[in-house]
Amino acid sequence: MNLFLDGLTDERMIKKFEKHVPQILEGMLKVYGSQNKLGMHGKTQALKVFYLCLRCISWADGIENELVEKCLNSTFNQWISICIGLLQI
Repeated sequence: MNLFLDGLTDERMIKKFEKHVPQILEGMLKVYGSQNKLGMHGKTQALKVFYLCLRCISWADGIENELVEKCLNSTFNQWISICIGLLQI
């Protein structure tokens, strides 16, 4: 997933990919918070996917706010809580 998202550099491709962001963020959040032991490497990869998904929709901030809200509404606060928790360590 990381390699695929890292490879998205064409603006048209990024805009086509935005429709997958909500599902990816929900799925990654379930995996991150599950009882399965991801380990540090797995959690690092999950956070990188979160960052790359944000990058895929960042162009829409201030331009298409409805799109940003649709992509982040259900999981954004949970991901931010995870990031804040990591910063407090």
